Amino acid sequence: MHKLIFDRDDEVAQFVCKHLPRPMTPEMLGPFTTIGVMNGKDEMIAGALYNNYQGFDINFTLATTTPKWAQRGVIAAFFDYPFNQRFCTRMTMMVGSDNPRALMLPLWLGFKVEGRLRKFYDGVQDAIVIGMLRNECKWIKLKPTGNA
Repeated sequence: MHKLIFDRDDEVAQFVCKHLPRPMTPEMLGPFTTIGVMNGKDEMIAGALYNNYQGFDINFTLATTTPKWAQRGVIAAFFDYPFNQRFCTRMTMMVGSDNPRALMLPLWLGFKVEGRLRKFYDGVQDAIVIGMLRNECKWIKLKPTGNA
């Protein structure tokens, strides 16, 4: 059984940054919130990092070391924070165009390709922008926002 970690932002951010395909540090991300996933051996196997909160949108970065993290309760927690606690209208992710395999997981989760930022990564690689709207999330029961 996996354990969700909500109170170790620095540790989870280090995990996420370590497992990204491009060099990054938590300091480069500005203010952030995280959710970590520990396996039964107390090893971190996944981390979700949320930053650049705009009131209606939040950036989402996901890093994993095994597909075993993907249990329904964990996935629900990853979407509950932006959609039911922050009441975001959307979530945004970016994936390097040189890593089409990394696009498979977000598409499976329900994100949709929205565009391309040319030479966004390091002045060379393009970034694929993907997003999910609140009403497209199939993983949680949405709380009313009052903005229907």
